[in-house]
Amino acid sequence: MTHDVDRTGDWKARLYARGFELFNAGKRFEAHEEWEAVWLQEPKGHPNRLFLQGLIQVAAAFHRVDTHFLRAAYRLFRSARRKLIPFAPAYKGVDVAALVPLLDAWIGRLGALNRGDAPSHAEYFPIGSGGRGWNEPAREAETSAEKLSAFRAFEQYSSDREVRAACPKCGSGFSVNGRRRAPPEDAERAWTVACPGGCVTLEFAGAR
Repeated sequence: MTHDVDRTGDWKARLYARGFELFNAGKRFEAHEEWEAVWLQEPKGHPNRLFLQGLIQVAAAFHRVDTHFLRAAYRLFRSARRKLIPFAPAYKGVDVAALVPLLDAWIGRLGALNRGDAPSHAEYFPIGSGGRGWNEPAREAETSAEKLSAFRAFEQYSSDREVRAACPKCGSGFSVNGRRRAPPEDAERAWTVACPGGCVTLEFAGAR
């Protein structure tokens, strides 16, 4: 963070809402910082943290587009897409079901540019937050050690890192769709996080 955070009152809701205002005003780096301040205070593996990281990466991807780092933007859009799909159709006031196709358009455009093909069309877009915003009740209320560990494994996978999170029951490493790392090119819309012994299984999908 490059600025101090006022943690008085309902500060998470305030920063969350401010992030959308900045993002929609074209101040994507600043939006990234507001959301990151909230993200840093969420427990590792918590669903809220995964969701916020998706929003942060969308803002960071557009910042990379604005600064002409298109390969980095492509990777960030892909990573953000994985993180956000499990929260469709909506989460914390965001219409995730409407957001994902917009991310897909940018992934297609930047992927075409990386291959030297004619890029498909994709436009900048706003992101809105309705209802109670940050204070919208989360669907993923369970925070058991097993579930947090599985979310942590998916966070690593969706960030193009090797899955290192281990099952708290048997100590074995998790895999996601049978992999320890996401494929370079993917269009997955559903994922299963599991340990080898089957102690913990957590499924993520876009339709709920």
